[in-house]
Amino acid sequence: MCIRDRYMGNILFFEMNQAVDHFQTGSGLFSNFVYESKKQSEIHHEQHEEGHHLSHEVVIVFFVFFGLLIGGLTKEFSKRTGLPYSPMVFVLGIFLGYVHDTLGIFGQGLELMSSINPHGLLMIFIPTLIFEGGFNFDWHIFKKMMGQIVVLAVFGITLAAFMIMFVIKIILAYPDEKYSWVGAFMFGSIVSCTDAVAVLALLKDVGAPKKFNTLLEGESLLNDGTSMVLFTVATEVYKGTAKGAFGPIILFCELTFGGVILGLIFGFIATQWLKKIICDDILTINVTFVASYLVFYVAEFVDLPIKLSGVMALVALGLFMAAFGRTRIDVESDHAVHTFWRYTVYIAETIIFLLCGVLVSMKVILNPESLVEAEDYYKIILLYFCMIACRFGSVAIFMPYLQRSGYGLTWKEVYVLTWGGIRGAIGLCFALIISEDPAFPNILKQLILLDMAGCAVLTLTVNGLTTPQLVVKMGLNNQSAIKTKVFNSFLESMVSATEDHCGELKVNPYLNVCEWDKVFWIAGVEKYKSMIRDNYRTIEMAGFQQKNNAREMLDVALMSGSGPEHDDDFIIEARHRFLTSLKGVYWELFEVHQCGGDTVLLLLESANNDIDNEKTAMDSWSYIMNSFYNTYLMKVLVHMRELPYFGDHVKKLLYDQMVYVHEVTSTYITAHEKVEHEAHELPIPKHIIHKITEESKFCRGKAQEYLSQFLNLSFPEITQQVQTRKAAYSVIHKQKEIAEEFFHSGQIDDKEFEKINKHIIDSLTLLNNYESKWVKPTIKEMLEGIQLFRYLSGTELDQLIRVGQEKVIPQGEILLKENERMTGFYVITRGCVTESSEKTDSTYKEKKGVGSIISTVNLIYGTYQKSLTTCVTDSVVYCTFFPIDYVKTFIDSEAGVEEHLWKESIYALANIFTREFGPISRLDRTQINLLTQKGILRKYRVEDKFVVT
Repeated sequence: MCIRDRYMGNILFFEMNQAVDHFQTGSGLFSNFVYESKKQSEIHHEQHEEGHHLSHEVVIVFFVFFGLLIGGLTKEFSKRTGLPYSPMVFVLGIFLGYVHDTLGIFGQGLELMSSINPHGLLMIFIPTLIFEGGFNFDWHIFKKMMGQIVVLAVFGITLAAFMIMFVIKIILAYPDEKYSWVGAFMFGSIVSCTDAVAVLALLKDVGAPKKFNTLLEGESLLNDGTSMVLFTVATEVYKGTAKGAFGPIILFCELTFGGVILGLIFGFIATQWLKKIICDDILTINVTFVASYLVFYVAEFVDLPIKLSGVMALVALGLFMAAFGRTRIDVESDHAVHTFWRYTVYIAETIIFLLCGVLVSMKVILNPESLVEAEDYYKIILLYFCMIACRFGSVAIFMPYLQRSGYGLTWKEVYVLTWGGIRGAIGLCFALIISEDPAFPNILKQLILLDMAGCAVLTLTVNGLTTPQLVVKMGLNNQSAIKTKVFNSFLESMVSATEDHCGELKVNPYLNVCEWDKVFWIAGVEKYKSMIRDNYRTIEMAGFQQKNNAREMLDVALMSGSGPEHDDDFIIEARHRFLTSLKGVYWELFEVHQCGGDTVLLLLESANNDIDNEKTAMDSWSYIMNSFYNTYLMKVLVHMRELPYFGDHVKKLLYDQMVYVHEVTSTYITAHEKVEHEAHELPIPKHIIHKITEESKFCRGKAQEYLSQFLNLSFPEITQQVQTRKAAYSVIHKQKEIAEEFFHSGQIDDKEFEKINKHIIDSLTLLNNYESKWVKPTIKEMLEGIQLFRYLSGTELDQLIRVGQEKVIPQGEILLKENERMTGFYVITRGCVTESSEKTDSTYKEKKGVGSIISTVNLIYGTYQKSLTTCVTDSVVYCTFFPIDYVKTFIDSEAGVEEHLWKESIYALANIFTREFGPISRLDRTQINLLTQKGILRKYRVEDKFVVT
C-alpha cells in the first residue's frame, strides 16, 4: 500500500507481509516519527532488561489517565476560583516537567511522553479539536460574519506572519545564523495561530456578546487552517522543494481549496448516511467520529495528485456539519453526540496543554544541550509586545471593510480581539514538529520552540486572565436598561413563585419541623433578591425611576413617566424575545418529527434574519418566499412532468420541492399561532405585545394565503400526502411517549419495552424510506380520508359517490348564500373557498381548502333551516356536489354522524353567535377542537331538566 508523506512529498511503502515496514524516507518529517519510535523502543527494551518491570505502553496509559485525574482536579479548582482552566493546566505541566525525577512512575510517564514525536499529537488530537470547533458553530452567525472571519483568518494571519518576520529580522535583529528570512516567516506563521478556547468560557461568563464570541472563535478555527497551510509552504520553501517562482502560491491554493473540497465531500457523504440512522446513538457518533479522522488522514497521508491540507478539510467538514449535518442527526441521538464530542475535546485539551507544559520544561528549561543565549530569553518579552502590535496592525488595516461587513466591528472590539488572541496548543505542536526535524539547524529549532513556548505562556497567563476585565472595561458586556427591566421581572416572578411554593409546602404535615430559613438560603432566594436590587441600581443609573415592582415599572415607564420615547426599545426587546420563542417552537416541531431537517433550517434562518433586523417589523415570510422556486417556474415544471424521457425526473423534482414548500409553510403557520397565543406571558406591556403579535399575524396571514391560493389549489394531492406523513409521525411519537411512560412506571419490563421500541423504530424507518407517488387521489380516496364519511360502510359510500356531481366553479361564485335554504353540500378537491357570516356581532370568517366540506355548520343547522353562512370561491374550485335529500337520511340513520357534525361546527357557531357562547367565542379553532374532543353530545327537549356538574 502506498501512502504519501504530505509534508515532504515523500512516498512511504508498506509491505503487509513483513513484520517491519519499509519506508523510503529521505528527509521527511514523518520519517523522523518512524526513526524516533524505533529509537524509543530500543531504549525502553534496554530499560526493561535493566530491571524495569513496567512496559512503556503501561506507563503511557498510566500517564494519560493520571493526567485526566489532574485535569479533573484542576477543572474543579477552576470552577471554584474562576481562573481559566487551560493556562492552569499548561503551567502545571511546566512544574511537573521540572520535578519529574521525583514523581516515580508518573515521572517515568512524563519522560517517556516528552520523547513522543509531535506528529503523534497532531494525528491524535487535531481532528477532535478542529472538527468539534466547527460542528458546534452557530451557522447563521458564522455565515453572516464569514467575510469578516475570512479576512481576519486568511489575509490578517498572512499579513501578521510577514509582520512578525520583519520584527524578528529588523527589530530583534536576529542574524541569519539564528533566524533566516524564511525561518522567521515560518515562525510568524505558527505564532500567529490563535486559540480561543482558553478565553471563550470567561468571555461568556462576563456577558460578552455572542456575535463577538463567534467572531473570535470563527477566526481562531479558520486561522488554524491558514497557519497550517502557511507553515507547510514555508517548510517547502526552506527545504527547497517548492518548484518554480509560483510554486509557493500554487501549493497554497492546492492545500487550501483542495482541503476544503475534500471536507465538503466527506460532509455530504456523512449527512446522507446520518439521514438513514434512526434512534442509534452509537452509529451516529461513529459516523461523525470516523468522518473527522478519515478526512484528516486522507488529506495528509494518501497519495493524491495534489497536496491537500488536513486541517482545512476538517474546518470545511465541521462547518458543513454545523450547517446541514446537525438537523440530519436523529433527535434521540443529538444529546449523546454532543456529550461525546464535548468530552473528547476535554480529553484532547487536557492532555495537549499538560503535555506541552511538560515538553517546554524538559526540552527548553532543562535541556543541557541548549544553544539558546541569555539575551534570547530577554527578547521574548519584546517579541511578546511586538506580536500583539502585529496582531493589532493586521486587524486595524482591514477596518474599513470590517466595519461595514457582517454585524460590523468597533474599535473597542478590535482591542479585545487583539488582546484575546491567545497562543496555545496548535502553535506549540507546530513548534515541536520543527524541533524534531533534522533538516533544520539546532539553533533555529531551539529558538522557535523557546519563542513559541514563551509567547504561549505569556498569552495564556497574562492575556487569558485579563481579557474578561478588558471586556468589562470596554463596556462590551453592557445591556440595555429595557433588557435589565425585563430580566428583573423574570427574577421577581421566580422569587414570588418560590415563596408561594414554600407556602404550600409548609402545610405538609411531614415537613412540620423543616428549617425554612435554611431552605430559602439553599435555594438562593436571597441571591435572587440581591440581583434584583443590583439591577434596580443599574436601571436608576440609566435614568429610570425605581418602582416597587418591575412589572409595574414597565407599564408606568411607557404609559406615564418615560413616555413613548422608550417604546422603540421595548418593541425591539419584545420582538427579540418573540423571535427567540419562535425558534424554540421550530425546534420542538422538528423534535416531534412535524418537519424535516431542511425545513427547520430554513425556518430558523428566517427567524435569525428577523433578529438581525429586529429594529424593523418582522418580515420572515418574504425571506422564506425568496428561497422557494419561482411560482411561474413551478407551473412550467407542472406542464413538463408529462414529457417523455424527462417527465419522471421532473415529477420527482417537482414533488420533492412541493412537499418541502408545503411543509415549510404549514410549520411556519403552526409555530406562529403557538407563539402568538403564548406571547401574553412575556413580561412586556400589553400594547407592545399587541403590536408584535399583529406583525406575526400579518406574516402568518401571507403564509396562509399562499398555502390556500397556490399549494392547496394547484397541488391538492401534495397536501394530502404531507398531512398523512405529519399525522403518522405524530402517532408514532405518541406511541413512543406511552411506551416510555409505562416503562418508567414499571408497568412493562425492559424486554417488553425493547420489543415495543423495536416496532416503533421499524415504523419510523418505514416512514423515512416511504416514497409517495404523485397521483391525484380519486373522489373515493378523498372521502375515505375525511372523518365524517368514515361512519359509512363501503356500500353506503359507493352509493353517495354515485349521486355526487363533479363541478368546476369559477372564481368569485357563491356556493352557499346566507339566509337561503341549502340544496346540498360540496367537498373541495382543488381550490379554496371563504366562508363568512354577516350576522350582527359575528366574527366568523374562515378559509376552506382541499378536503373541506362546504359547509359543516350548515349541514347540521341549515339542513332543516336557512343557511347561516355565505361561501364564496377564492379561485377556480374543483368540487363534488351531493344532494341534500341523501344527507338527511345519512344524518338521521347514524348517531355518530350528528355528534361529529356538531363538534365540527362549534367553532363557527361560537363566532356567529358570540353573545350566546360567551367566553368560548374568544377561543381559537385549536383550543375549541381540544375542548370538543372531550365533550359528549346530549339532546334536551324544551322544558327538560338537567343538572350541571
